[in-house]
Amino acid sequence: MIRFKKVILLYLGRLLKELQCWLDDNLPEWKEKSYLLGVSGGVDSSVLVHLFKQIKVPFAVAHCNFGLRGAESDQDEVFVKKMAESIRVKFYIKHFDTPATKASEGGSIQMLARNLRYDWFEHLRREHTYDFVVVGSHGDDLAETLLINLTRGTGIKGMHGILPLRNGILRPLLPFSRADILNYATQKSVVFREDSSNENTKYVRNRIRKDVVPVLKEINPRFAETMRENASRFHHTELIYQKEIKRQLGLCSFQADGSLGLKIDQLKKLDPLETYLFEFLQPYGFSEITTNEIALRLNGISGKQFLSSTHRAIVDREVIFISKLEELMGLEADVMEGHQEINGPIRLSFQKKAKDSEGLNQGSHIALFDFEKLKFPLQIRPWMLGDKFIPLGMKSFKKVSDFLIDIKLPIHEKEKTFVLISNHKIVWLIGHRIDDRFKITPETKTIYKVEIKN
Repeated sequence: MIRFKKVILLYLGRLLKELQCWLDDNLPEWKEKSYLLGVSGGVDSSVLVHLFKQIKVPFAVAHCNFGLRGAESDQDEVFVKKMAESIRVKFYIKHFDTPATKASEGGSIQMLARNLRYDWFEHLRREHTYDFVVVGSHGDDLAETLLINLTRGTGIKGMHGILPLRNGILRPLLPFSRADILNYATQKSVVFREDSSNENTKYVRNRIRKDVVPVLKEINPRFAETMRENASRFHHTELIYQKEIKRQLGLCSFQADGSLGLKIDQLKKLDPLETYLFEFLQPYGFSEITTNEIALRLNGISGKQFLSSTHRAIVDREVIFISKLEELMGLEADVMEGHQEINGPIRLSFQKKAKDSEGLNQGSHIALFDFEKLKFPLQIRPWMLGDKFIPLGMKSFKKVSDFLIDIKLPIHEKEKTFVLISNHKIVWLIGHRIDDRFKITPETKTIYKVEIKN
């Protein structure tokens, strides 16, 4: 009996020692940091509090009441508050009307609660200058997450499961199993709350844990440990993979007037093209289905557009342009005669000068007009289909759309092109060509200078 107790004490000492070793490896300066512990009141987070008390670092406790289990949720809150008070650490509480949020936003109640929880934790961390948020995810959670990701479909990013340190969130219990944590709680008399929803198999994670994992453990008794080892290998592989993606993106891409350009001739050298293209475009919200469709269009007619929720991809002649979706309609401004500068929708400066003034050098960013031919106020707006003007040096009207095609302006730049209007007539296709009717002539007395400012 004495020998058995000695083994248990050694086991419990190992748990604490391994936690300290894990912190040494993953966070060398951990003793000098402060922590915000996310505590539900369950066994994992309660043991987490107990361990952090043992290692003697400054920490506080934060609890979310999602109101999903009625009185049981309120009892969890009271329990965690008393726990924090008993060890004299700061306690933070947040009440969420989760059902109302779900009604307005939709989605899984578990995913919604997770996002609300982590958003609030990060808000607290920043507001109160804690170095890290700490949560009680353990090794069995990691194994279950891998199974969920594989079942639903995932790329290499989903194969690392739960990372020990990411975006300021620390998970120091990942080296331990659920059994390790329960044994520690029993032997150290750590009091905790049972969450009745953990038994409900309508939730995917619970069903995986109760119905799937036991079968896999019959095949491999070390199933959870094996999955943790696999996750580590996958993560190391992912680092190599992402390094190659970054290298190839550097070879294929360039910045073009606020847009990302991907050179089609370089893309065609990549194999498998679909995988590279997905990795390049996924950060801009494009799905795998869409990026596969883009890959098929690289040999087709230019001008095809593809949309994500935030960005537009335009397959032009030699380049795929990726740009933010912008609402140009309504981006208009009036220019009064006395204005010297406007800042939107495009930044321009205005100046009246005598015809014989110095410093009137022109470039594509400068336009000079016969002031007497202008009627104020001038207007600035995006060009529209049907717009026409008489380009400088020509005698007849030309559609703006045809002019832009003739100068081979990339499609993504066409969408950002504005016109300067006087009395319903285009004065300047800004940055490209003025209208011949408003040019300087020998009879001009006063010059009106308009310049694009960076």
